[in-house]
Amino acid sequence: MEHTPGKWKINRWKNDTLADGFGTVITDSRGHGLFSALEFGESRKVEANARLIANAPLMLKILKDIADKGDVSLSTMLRINLTILSIEAK
Repeated sequence: MEHTPGKWKINRWKNDTLADGFGTVITDSRGHGLFSALEFGESRKVEANARLIANAPLMLKILKDIADKGDVSLSTMLRINLTILSIEAK
């Protein structure tokens, strides 16, 4: 399986041409767009989805580490918890 390598970043901006509009774009480490959404008003769901999508490469790496080792080390548990906190950040 191939995918765009991480680290992915969330970029948001106000869209001045639309009342209450804003854009959210997930970019790769080179700044190339991977996903974009245009929303109206404030949307916590778009922000939450963006955080989840942006953390996908790290989540895949953690899962591969667990599968390769067959168990979960303390350092892997810490990475899992930090990733969850960054996804759930408000």
